[in-house]
Amino acid sequence: MSARMLFSRVRWAEVRKQREDQLADDINGIDPGRLLNTPLKDLVDYLVGKYTMDVPRLERDQIEIMPPKDVNIDVSQDYDRLILDRTRPRWVTGTEFILTVPFVGDETMFNVRPSKGLSAGPPHGRLSSSSIGLSCQGISVSAASVKSGFEQIITNIAMYLDWLREDVDVFHSTLPTIAQDEVARRHGKALMDRQIVESLGYPIKRRKESVVTFSPPEIRRRIVPPLPPAGSEPFQPEPALSNRHYDNILSTITNMSLVMERSPTAFASMREENIRDHILVQLNAQYKGVATGETFNFGGKTDILVRVDNRNIFVAECKVWRGPRRFADTIDQILGYAAWRDNKTAICVFSRNRYFSRVLKAIPESVRAHPCYKRDCKYSLETGFRYVLRRPNDPGKELILTILAFDVPCSAKSEG
Repeated sequence: MSARMLFSRVRWAEVRKQREDQLADDINGIDPGRLLNTPLKDLVDYLVGKYTMDVPRLERDQIEIMPPKDVNIDVSQDYDRLILDRTRPRWVTGTEFILTVPFVGDETMFNVRPSKGLSAGPPHGRLSSSSIGLSCQGISVSAASVKSGFEQIITNIAMYLDWLREDVDVFHSTLPTIAQDEVARRHGKALMDRQIVESLGYPIKRRKESVVTFSPPEIRRRIVPPLPPAGSEPFQPEPALSNRHYDNILSTITNMSLVMERSPTAFASMREENIRDHILVQLNAQYKGVATGETFNFGGKTDILVRVDNRNIFVAECKVWRGPRRFADTIDQILGYAAWRDNKTAICVFSRNRYFSRVLKAIPESVRAHPCYKRDCKYSLETGFRYVLRRPNDPGKELILTILAFDVPCSAKSEG
């Protein structure tokens, strides 16, 4: 392969625009059913990973030189030589030295012209998938001149890579926002379309999920991340009031539990099931008898279950704090009780320890150590926590777990 000008085939501004357009095309190309069944954060992470660019780095400590070889050099334009006819080539035997400079990263980035450059133009080289070949030819050359020539070319290549890395770093800083906006836009449209279809009242003709393929971008990473897994069941829109119900239920439980905190003597001797019954009384006052206790659901009997329009909108467990290990078992328990469509869950923790602050510190540590933990969510309650977990048998399906912790002293010695 002959040497060619590097960093010259496409401008960086064009590459950036191409990447943004391809990202939008990717998210538009995903089947709406799969899109609605895939966690949004997983889609954002997938797009960020796919469109992150890997600017090469030279491995100078692994540079090698090839054995020198004879080459014919045209000296017809060398005016220090006496040549009568300069319109025809005049060949003289010289020597060619070839240096191999390895690199790690995406070799196609050597085609991109950064926003900065040298007035003399980009350097030349023979590009392969893992190295650049540099050539130096001459007649009666010295070691010093050959080395100086190679060092100058290597310096120029490194300079262009640094300029390109500056451009790419700016793009990378905006990539999560671009991906999030595109996913949110596409998801919102798909959800609105599905809700319109559902509201029409006609049966939906189900079809097999279409296989989504993506054309590889011109500038890409070596390893393209796989599209995140989607839920295993066809998407069904949640009831419009689901989130409002969820937060209202949590508020009702919080208010009742604060009464317990402020009246310790009245609740000190109560067991878990007694505390649960007091909470159910308050919930049924608002939900007209749809809140039940010790109700069989999916994998067992859950402490509190609220069902609206024949759909579970709240699954909860009430537990007295007995240490991180028992609390981890409770997380497993709530995951086992929540059916595939139950994505709003809660654990009410009643601490009877003397040091409530230790319990509040242990709860986040226990949740984040759980194998199904995915991420934290913002939650305003001082003694409350909210997390997103994945389902043990369906990694593409998420559920929300809110943990409410309350200090309810007892006369008996704490077990926690």
